[in-house]
Amino acid sequence: MKFIFIVIILFFLSDSFAQKDSLVIVEFPEIDASFPGGPFEMLKFIQNNIEYSQEMNCDYSKKVYISFIVSKDGKISNITILRGFDEAFNTACISLLKKMPDWNPAFDQGIAVNSKVLLPISIHLK
Repeated sequence: MKFIFIVIILFFLSDSFAQKDSLVIVEFPEIDASFPGGPFEMLKFIQNNIEYSQEMNCDYSKKVYISFIVSKDGKISNITILRGFDEAFNTACISLLKKMPDWNPAFDQGIAVNSKVLLPISIHLK
């Protein structure tokens, strides 16, 4: 009976550690997460996929600062507007990030890791 109890405890502990590992975010990885194809491909993606609405019909130039997590497998999650300026643009930027392809994950000590990305998106409307 003691053996079964110990095995059950070890099973739950190992499962608990595996889940914690998947939640660890490396602040300063050796190699940062990146958009597939690099910054120029990301710029093309943004230009081709951002959706403008009628509410955005005015002249201005602003930046929206967004943070998000790129997981070990390149998936984007936890999208947060750090500094926005207009609800319509904030929503458009979040929708844009949700459409992005999987990123190249960050690497630390040769292993893919979860990392946080800060992305400023400049918007110039005329």
